[in-house]
Amino acid sequence: MAEGLDLPQLHSLLRQLHGVQDELASGPRQIKIREKRIAAAEQLVVERSQELTQTRADADGKNLDLKTKEQDLHKLRGKLNAASTNREYEILQGQIEADTVAKSVLEDEIIEALERAELIQQEIAKAKEAVVQLNEQLKTFTADFEAKLPGLQSKKAELEKQLAEAEKPIPGNIKDHYQRIRVAHGADALACADTGSCSECYVNITTQNKVLLNSGNALLCPSCGRLLYVTGKR
Repeated sequence: MAEGLDLPQLHSLLRQLHGVQDELASGPRQIKIREKRIAAAEQLVVERSQELTQTRADADGKNLDLKTKEQDLHKLRGKLNAASTNREYEILQGQIEADTVAKSVLEDEIIEALERAELIQQEIAKAKEAVVQLNEQLKTFTADFEAKLPGLQSKKAELEKQLAEAEKPIPGNIKDHYQRIRVAHGADALACADTGSCSECYVNITTQNKVLLNSGNALLCPSCGRLLYVTGKR
């Protein structure tokens, strides 16, 4: 039996330390996630702005084509009125009909381009609003985390101090193994055996080992290698 060894307390300290460490690591992770969201929203504004510029340029180009087509139709109608033969009249009439259809297509395309431009403008407005909101959320989260940081660091230091004291009574014959299993499993380096089996791998504990555990001895799980303990609450 290891004098002063309190494995349930040791396990509790490991779990508390893990929780604090996780909270300390979670802050920077969450900040990076929020920064990536902001970057994505800003990129969307850039892409949609470029698309809006191109869509407006397309609409302007089609407007120029439409004006040219209207001028061509005006000239063709003048020629039609001056046609001297039926053949010439029919040819001009066919050209006018074809250009009228082309003009109608251009008008539809211009309307579609203008409608698309309006939709893109709405998307840009929403994306810009999202950037503002995400920046505010980042600012609030960062401020909250920075306010909690000193307390978390202090708590971490205190838990590490308590943990070092709690680990001192671990017998030398298993201490090296405990350190390795702690590196591998962190807060789950220990396992409760109140039910007669390891709480981590569920392998049953022999009757002899149950007696040893109940007597306060430090034992390793024969299956997963975790440091076993009982609380007496069975």
